[in-house]
Amino acid sequence: MATIPYNLIVKENNSDKFYNVLSEVTSIVTHRADQKFALELDKFIAYIESTRLETLRLRREYLIEMVLIGSLWNRYISNALGANFVITKFAQALAGLRQDKPEIKPEIDQLKASLLNDFLLKHSDEEAVPDLVNYKLLLDWLASTGEFKEEVIRLENWEQYFATLDELQVKSVLTAMAEFADEFAEVVYPYLHEFTAGLFDFYDYSCSENSKREDIILRERTEEEYHLNMVCSQILNDAYRAEFKQTKEKVVLLPTCMNLNPFDCKAVSDGEHKYCTACDANCHVGQIKSAINGSAKIALIPHSSGFSQFLKKWENSESVGLVGVACVLNLLSGGYEMRKLNIKSQCVFLDYCGCSKHWDSEGISTNINLNQLKRILAD
Repeated sequence: MATIPYNLIVKENNSDKFYNVLSEVTSIVTHRADQKFALELDKFIAYIESTRLETLRLRREYLIEMVLIGSLWNRYISNALGANFVITKFAQALAGLRQDKPEIKPEIDQLKASLLNDFLLKHSDEEAVPDLVNYKLLLDWLASTGEFKEEVIRLENWEQYFATLDELQVKSVLTAMAEFADEFAEVVYPYLHEFTAGLFDFYDYSCSENSKREDIILRERTEEEYHLNMVCSQILNDAYRAEFKQTKEKVVLLPTCMNLNPFDCKAVSDGEHKYCTACDANCHVGQIKSAINGSAKIALIPHSSGFSQFLKKWENSESVGLVGVACVLNLLSGGYEMRKLNIKSQCVFLDYCGCSKHWDSEGISTNINLNQLKRILAD
């Protein structure tokens, strides 16, 4: 197989081992995080309830955010401090325009690549003081990249909460989050490293290509970020399993990178979405449709940039449950989008990534763990 950043199939013919290991390590880190942040989490949830800032979500979702903040702080705060504020705000507006004007996306991506490589990825030698000012800078920088849209929406609630605390309290909470992110990386590494062991070879491969790419942040995400997305996605799956099971109809959303012959695809459209007809016995999409034997519809997902609009059909649906399938770095944000639209959902990772836009210039026909999908669809 070509040089790719992760592969959930190790030695065995499927990724069963990965899902068993992921379930085990998720339980470990969830327990540790809940012990460490229990009191602060109670305060934050009480703040959400008292201010009615949003409809209260599950405790585990807020726990994810505390670990996520620490990880993003450790990884990107020096970039946020090193970026010019005006450039950051301009790039942030550009990211919004990219979402609203898909017809000019190629031109925006070209400009985005220049901004990222020439301005936004510079590092600062300044000490990153854990305070509200720098937290706001971090959120602005994350928003400017266009890579963390759903994460930023949730982390803005923490900005408002931090504004109610004094300086020492903010410092204490942010420091604890950053320290736990380091602990998280150490705990999960022995469990999940074998599935991301190809990441450093991918870095070498990536650097040999033209470095001025608009997706450079996606392609250069750290091993810790892969592991965090794996664990957080598992936490969401566990949290919302029961409500998903209550839905009468299931739809599995498969990315087009799983399609063996996209130009010969015979999928049929209902005017909004395309559904697989199993036209090719060798196509991974068709194989999955045949294997699940009518227990769910198979819909093809467009590229992630059009995902929000794609989901609108099922917003607030009580009768339909969606199974989202994506590569590791897109699954958490996709899950967040479905939660925002009040869609009952579960997720399955692509066993490996392979789309020609981001990962391999020739493109690799990706696949998923059929056993895992069947477990999710089972009553």
